[in-house]
Parts: sequence; structure tokens; C-alpha cells
Amino acid sequence: MTSRESIRAPGALVLVQPAPAVSIEDLYDTVFQYQLFPGQPRRQHQFVGEKAPRRCRFCTGAAATFSQRCHVMPEGFGNRELFTLEECDTCNGNAGRTVEDQFAKFLAPIRALLPIVSRKGGAKHKPADGSSIQSIPGRPVRLEIHEDDPTIAVIARGDEELTVQVQKQPFNPMDVCRALARMGLMVVPGREFERLRYLVPWIRREVEAPSMLTQYHIPGTGLRWSSLVVYRQRQPLIGESPLVVAYSFGTVILVWHSPTPTLSAPSGPVFPAVGFSPYAPHVVERNTKPIERSELVPGTLDVTTIHFGSRRELSAEEAADAERWGL
Repeated sequence: MTSRESIRAPGALVLVQPAPAVSIEDLYDTVFQYQLFPGQPRRQHQFVGEKAPRRCRFCTGAAATFSQRCHVMPEGFGNRELFTLEECDTCNGNAGRTVEDQFAKFLAPIRALLPIVSRKGGAKHKPADGSSIQSIPGRPVRLEIHEDDPTIAVIARGDEELTVQVQKQPFNPMDVCRALARMGLMVVPGREFERLRYLVPWIRREVEAPSMLTQYHIPGTGLRWSSLVVYRQRQPLIGESPLVVAYSFGTVILVWHSPTPTLSAPSGPVFPAVGFSPYAPHVVERNTKPIERSELVPGTLDVTTIHFGSRRELSAEEAADAERWGL
């Protein structure tokens, strides 16, 4: 691992790292990749999994029913086209009320700041009774600020950027990890799923295991598409994650490293190469946090800057990494 420098940013400890000597592509194979293009006409429905015989990957219910369309990436984040055939109605409903709900709360401010089409058209984030953020596709984002409500505040406004302080709702970071793991297990090939079946009780909240969540913040107005990328370990390495899931949305890329088969934390995670943003300040910030236990954490005040200045030309190497994620 390369050395890293810690700097203090408003409300958070941000780790800014150069490209590591070893990237995830050196040790892992990509087994699944899918891109959603917000604001563009919906494409034909895509299904993963086996249609016959119908089996649920997350339970062994003999009387399982499959009447619902089970979204791989959350519907509330614009997914109206990618579904799995291998999740039953009961497991889908349970996940929607638990891990997927916590995932939505975690990303609620970003979802409301960017005009990305969701299940109800737009998105609204209202931490208290006063201030709110509302996005409506095709229209400017609406900020309603109440002086007596500190949950949303504009910190700085410039010609090329807007910095907003927003309070998140309370959320469970471990359930955010479980939501990413569930997406990954939905789409891995059947033979890989059998090797990863040990994660199912953890996703179902039946057991505890430490996890690791990394968040990248991308300068700019938002990625051109949201994506799901699933990586499989090329050769088994003791103490390392056999599965890594990356999900991008808005100005954020989330990377989850699975617990090991012994349900312990990975010892030396590697990361995707993201590169630089064409928008100032160009550097992509990466914050890695070990998640030790499942617990509800209070809503934190997060500082988000949306950069909308002019783009600069990237080098060929920078452009290749940037294009992979839609920067």
C-alpha cells in the first residue's frame, strides 16, 4: 500500500491518496458491469439469473413466490431496467424495509442535490420541519433555507461551485454495506455464488461480521451515468476479500470489500483506479472506514460541493480511468 496523507476538511477526515502501486484490476476480475443513463429513454428490461427452476438466492423457502420485479440497483436511484429472477417476494420486501432503506437514507442528500430520475420522478431531502432540498428532472434543484433550521445551509456560492452543508438522517453503516453486498450477490454467476453463500446470513442480519466501506467524492456536477461493478478475486488470498462491489451515483462512488470466508475484516484491500475529474479541483477524495458493528448512527452534518465550472482536457491515461466511471 502507498503512504497516504490526512487533511482536515469541514466536518470530515478525508484521505487523499495517489494512485496505488497495485490496483484492484491487478488482483481481481470484473464479473459484472452495468451502466444506467439518467435522463435518457429507458432501455429494454434486462434480467439476471435463471428463470427455471425459480430459486431465491437469499432463502430456502419451499413456498417462495416470485410475482414482484426485484431491482438489482435500487429503483429509487433510477433503475427501471435491471432485475434479478433469483430473489423471492419475501426477501425482496424485507430488503426494501431494511438494508435498501438505510442505503437510501445514507445517500439522500446527494440524491436530492442532483436531478436524477427516481421512482417518483425527483427526490426530496427534508431533515427537519423547515429547510429542504428538492430535485425535479429537467429543472434547477430547489433549495428552501429557513434561518432557524440549521440542517441545511449554503456555506459558499461562487461562479463555479456551490457548497452546501446538509444533515443526513440517522442510518446504519453496516446496512449500507449489506445493500451493496446484496447487489453483488444478485449478479455473480451461479458457481461464484456458491463460493460466496456464506455472506447470505450476514446480509439477512442473522450474524455480525466486520466490513469495510470506501467513499469517493468526485468534483463536478455528477457522473454521466450510475453503475454497478462487481469484482471477483482472481486467486484466493488468505485474509483478503473474495468479493468487491463498486456502485457509483451522482458525485459518489462507493466501494465495499466483503468480509473473508471466516467473517473477519480484510487485511489489505485494493481499490479501483478512478483517476482525476475534469472539474476543479480535479483530485478525487477517498475516505475508507472500517465498519465494526451494526448500529444506528446519528445524522451527521456533511459538506457537499457541486462544481460546475469549465472542464479541462485530461491526459490519455487520466481520460481512460475517468471514462470508466463517467466523469
